[in-house]
Amino acid sequence: MLAVLLSACSQPQKSASPSAPQPLRAVASLAVFPAELPLLAGSAPHRIAVTATDKDGFELPAPAKLSSDNSAVATVSADGKVRPLAAGSATITAKFAGKSASVKVTVRPGAGDLQSPSVADGAAGRRLQVAGTGPQLSFVNDVLPILSKAGCNLGSCHAKADGQNGFKLTIFAYDPRADYLEIVKDARGRRVFPAFPEESLLLTKATLAVPHDGGLRLERDSEAYQALVKWIAQGMPYSRTNEPSLTGIEVFPKERRYRREAKQPLLIQARYSDGAVRDVTELAEYMSNEKSLVTVDDEGVVSVGKFSGEGAVVARFLGSVAVSTVMVPSDRVLPAEQFAALPVHNDIDRLVYQRLQKLGHLPSEGCTDAEFLRRASLDTVGTLPTAEETIAFLEDKSPDKRAKLIDRLLDHPAWADHWAVKWGDLVRGNPSRVGVKPVFLMDQWLRDSFRQNKPYDQFVRELLTAQGSTHKTGPPALFRDKRTPEEAGGFVSQVFLGVRLECAKCHHHPSEKWDQKDYYQFAAFFSGTRRKGQGISAPISGEPEYIWATSSVAMKHPVTGEDLKARAPDGPEAVIPSDRDPRAALVDWMVQPENPLFARAAVNRV
Repeated sequence: MLAVLLSACSQPQKSASPSAPQPLRAVASLAVFPAELPLLAGSAPHRIAVTATDKDGFELPAPAKLSSDNSAVATVSADGKVRPLAAGSATITAKFAGKSASVKVTVRPGAGDLQSPSVADGAAGRRLQVAGTGPQLSFVNDVLPILSKAGCNLGSCHAKADGQNGFKLTIFAYDPRADYLEIVKDARGRRVFPAFPEESLLLTKATLAVPHDGGLRLERDSEAYQALVKWIAQGMPYSRTNEPSLTGIEVFPKERRYRREAKQPLLIQARYSDGAVRDVTELAEYMSNEKSLVTVDDEGVVSVGKFSGEGAVVARFLGSVAVSTVMVPSDRVLPAEQFAALPVHNDIDRLVYQRLQKLGHLPSEGCTDAEFLRRASLDTVGTLPTAEETIAFLEDKSPDKRAKLIDRLLDHPAWADHWAVKWGDLVRGNPSRVGVKPVFLMDQWLRDSFRQNKPYDQFVRELLTAQGSTHKTGPPALFRDKRTPEEAGGFVSQVFLGVRLECAKCHHHPSEKWDQKDYYQFAAFFSGTRRKGQGISAPISGEPEYIWATSSVAMKHPVTGEDLKARAPDGPEAVIPSDRDPRAALVDWMVQPENPLFARAAVNRV
């Protein structure tokens, strides 16, 4: 791995003179998202997004003309909202600057409106008529997104440890059932008033009809407000019969090149277990990871700044996360010939050049021989070259001297010690917790592993499936230190998969897609680890502890009490045979070539 990384910069490279700024070009292509749109008759409108690009791949404004070839099935407004009217199919066509693109809309029969009573006047009549308009709403899929978007379940509001003014929600809505009971049942149901929905405290506070320390959260003429009124009038159902669950969200555009100071509205589509889709752009929450480069407002409109570079906009909806990559290249368009002429020594060079070409940057000039010698030595063996080594390298005129240097460094005795220290920082236990001898044995095992040039998958397997005495071999010290399934799971996911699950221990991860179930299902792989002997030991005279594994997988969801099966992040539920160590089953999944997490984490760590 290091040999490839070091050789990636092994030859000097000169920056080419960029050409003059190019004017905005004509439209080269038109794209529409989504390409297919399955909807239910009578459901809420779903917008489509139309974008145009020039021949250099830059996004252009695209005020396209939209039309439907079957307006009895679905219509489309000028701003791109498709409204499903009746079962059937229709094609929505976008035309702009001589280009066209289309969306196939398939409308299935809806669930049908609820039956409205014949009461036509009075407050009760108004309430029942509202309840009979359109399909039944759900607390889980319809109300929680509104509360999350309004910020009601943030740590600074009603999701504080003790709530706010007697009203407490779970942070990021990680426990919908508890939130439902708090709103509907707590304090004798004082927060909702089905007889007069608009007089419900949940709404009068949010609209400032009565004083509210949190300020204005809903406008009375908004769709969100009307949805809450309707839900209360319908009797505050927690969920619908056979209600589909959210499976994930998708963002458009996923990746786009923008010119400076450009704007782009995002489109967020939620997908459900029954195949249905829903436009949740107005209900999603947004965050930019690089505000100096790109910002995003509450409506999902991306605004590019005045600098070039690369950033990401994160969209979040009910625990699901999607990312839109924003690339802002230099204003100067660099010919492809300049990149084709650059020296290529390995795949890293190719990947770097591809990314730099998209950003409109040539690589910096390569380092001098003296700089290369110093950097390669420090990175590989952790020491500076001697004066004699430096003079010999600088006087060497052979064209492959850098490659030869890399080979010598990887054979250097300090190579194993240097990298054992790096890995020791990750896996070595605290001596005051595990004792001096287990720490010493772990350190020796690490050094021997690097001296043997042990394959990485073998290295990880020996470590994560360790058994035996902590006073005889090094790897068992890992499980003397990480004593609970939760500790072991959090450690392994971060170090070997590059996935931070720790934030999902108590609630949904604030900026990732992981939730509590993901966290505890991964921890389940380590629930069969057993120990015998003195656990926490004094630094010097600690007794040994014996580590072994059973096939047991016993882990419950802390909120729902559900018995959880072992499952890796984005992996399938594991089937553990009765004679199999669950940790070994985890490693089997980790080292599969099609698993992107394991290899990527290793590369990023190096």
